[in-house]
Amino acid sequence: DAKISNGGGGVVNDHMQFIQGNMVLMGVVASYSATALLQKRLNHYPPLQLTGWMFGIGFAGCFTLLLLDSILGSRITGCTLGEALGQLYIALATSPTFRYGLLYSAIFVSGVTMSINSYASSHLESSVITLFAAIQPPITAVLELIWEGK
Repeated sequence: DAKISNGGGGVVNDHMQFIQGNMVLMGVVASYSATALLQKRLNHYPPLQLTGWMFGIGFAGCFTLLLLDSILGSRITGCTLGEALGQLYIALATSPTFRYGLLYSAIFVSGVTMSINSYASSHLESSVITLFAAIQPPITAVLELIWEGK
């Protein structure tokens, strides 16, 4: 069983990282599903306002998870709240790529996507909209080939 340093002085095995990664992906899918169901009721709000709320709720959830995990000994995330905030500060202060990526995510990935989903939810059922999530992997593969050459 391979061991990997978690950056906080501890070691995490591959199996544990696999489980943690799958838990995060399940959270992403649950969030997307909830957003698709709520979008129909929320489509009268401006997309930017909805995006702001999504970021705020996501931040509160991540902050709560890190705080709870710090109390439990960093078994879920592998780092304490202080370490996570320190890493975030260093990334923001030293990496233009991180700042540009964050800005891109805020504007295009969230704002534009929320606008498109808002428009779609006013014309289609939530179940139809979520069917298009299945095309994300092939689109991601094509974009990776174009942008990264892999």
